[in-house]
Amino acid sequence: MKKFIAMITSICLCAVAFLSTPALVSAVGNDEPAFIVEEVSGYAGDEVTVNINVNNNPGICAAGVTVSYDGNTLELKSVTNGSVLGGNIFGPVSNNPIKLTWSTTENSTANGVLATLTFTVKENADSGKSAITLTYDPDEVYNIDMTNVAFAVENGSVTINCNHVAGAWEEENPASCTEKGTEVQKCTKCGTVLNRRDTDALGHSFGKWETVTSPDCTNKGSEKRTCSVCQYTETRDIDPLGHSWESDYTIDKEATCTEDGSQSIHCSRCDAVKDSQVIPKGHKYGEWIVDKEATCTEDGSRHRVCSVCKAEETETIPAAHQFGEWEIITAPTCTEKGSEQRTCSICKEVETRDIDATGHSWETEFTIDKEPTATEDGSKSIHCKNCDAVKDVTVIPAGTTATDPTEPSSPSDSSESDVPQTGDSFPVAVLIVFFVAAGALTVLLVVNKKRVRSK
Repeated sequence: MKKFIAMITSICLCAVAFLSTPALVSAVGNDEPAFIVEEVSGYAGDEVTVNINVNNNPGICAAGVTVSYDGNTLELKSVTNGSVLGGNIFGPVSNNPIKLTWSTTENSTANGVLATLTFTVKENADSGKSAITLTYDPDEVYNIDMTNVAFAVENGSVTINCNHVAGAWEEENPASCTEKGTEVQKCTKCGTVLNRRDTDALGHSFGKWETVTSPDCTNKGSEKRTCSVCQYTETRDIDPLGHSWESDYTIDKEATCTEDGSQSIHCSRCDAVKDSQVIPKGHKYGEWIVDKEATCTEDGSRHRVCSVCKAEETETIPAAHQFGEWEIITAPTCTEKGSEQRTCSICKEVETRDIDATGHSWETEFTIDKEPTATEDGSKSIHCKNCDAVKDVTVIPAGTTATDPTEPSSPSDSSESDVPQTGDSFPVAVLIVFFVAAGALTVLLVVNKKRVRSK
C-alpha cells in the first residue's frame, strides 16, 4: 500500500512539475550531492552531446529539473535518459527551457549520467561559450520517505570554437630605436590572436654632427649627434688637421755683422716650425774702392766699407801684365814643335811658349812609289799629307800589274805604327843594292865578251 501511495504521489508531482518555481543553484562542494552539466566544445554546424551527471547521490526516487540554453547558438535535437533514475518524462525538445522529470518506487544511489542532451551548433553562431543552465524545485527532489534531498548545481556550456579568419597585422608593442617590437594577427571574427612576430628595432634617427671640441694641428677634436627620437648621443673623434706649412721662409732672427741669424718654414695655424736654416753673420759691404792701382810688376790695393758697422776690409790687387793675343813665331810640323808669343801692352814684356808637333796626317789610300816591270818589283805605301813620311811600304811583285792602291797585295809591315819615317824602308834599300849589283855584273860580262872576241 505504501509503495502505491508513493507512486501516485510521484505522478502528481510530475504533473505539476512544469508549474513549479525552480530552486536557486549553489556551488558544488567536494562531497555534497550535485547535478553537474558538462562543459563541451564544437564548431558551427557540429552536433554535440551534453551529459547531466549526478555525483555523491545519497539516494532519491524522484527528481524534476529545468534546463535552459541559448537558442540563438544552440538547437536541441534530442534528450535521452541516463542510468541513474527511470520513470522519466521529458518535455518537447522544442521547449526552451525544457522540463525533465523522473519518478521511481525505490531509492537510487547510483551516480552517473542522469540525461544526455544532443545539440546542433547553429551555423551563424558566434564563437564563445554558450551557457546551459540547470535549475530545480527543492520539493521535486526527494527520497522514498518523501524527504526532500538537496543537490548543488554546476552549470555547463558549449564552447563554440571559431573558424578563424586571419586579419591584417597590427602593432602590439611598438619598436624603439634599440629594442624590437611586436605585431599580431587577430581573427576577424573572435579577436583571438592567431600569430605574433617581432618587428625590427627602428634604429636611431640622428641629426647633423656638431663640433664639441675643434681639432688643431696635432690634437684630435670631437663631434656629436643626437637621436631625435630617444635623445641618445653618439660621439666620435675628428682627426688632427696636420700643419699647414707656408711656402716661404720667415726670418726668425736677423743676422748681424758679428752674429748668425736664422730662418724657418712656419705653420700658418700654430707655432710649429720646420727646415730651420742659419743665416750667416757678415758685413754688408759696399763697392770696392781702389787705393793704389796695380802695375805690371807691383801690387796695388783696394778697400770696401760695411754699411752697417762701418768696418773696413782691405785686399791686395795682384801685379799683372796686360798681355795681348798669342802670335805664332814658328809653325809646328808633323814631328817638330813650333812656338808663339804675346806682348804686354803696357811694359812691352814678351811671353813665349811652345806649340806641340801636329803629328802625321795619313792618307787613306796607297800611293804607287815605283811601278813593277817584267823583271823588277815595284812598291807602294801610305803617305803623310803634310810631309814626306811614309808607312805600310808594300812590295808589288815583278811581272804583275800594279794593284788598286787601296788594296795592298803584300804589305811589308802590316803593323806599321804612326812613328814618323824620314826615308825608304830597309827592303827598298836592299832592292836598290841588288839592282845596282846586277847592273855592274851585266857590264862586266859585256866587257869580258868584247875582250874575248878581240883576241
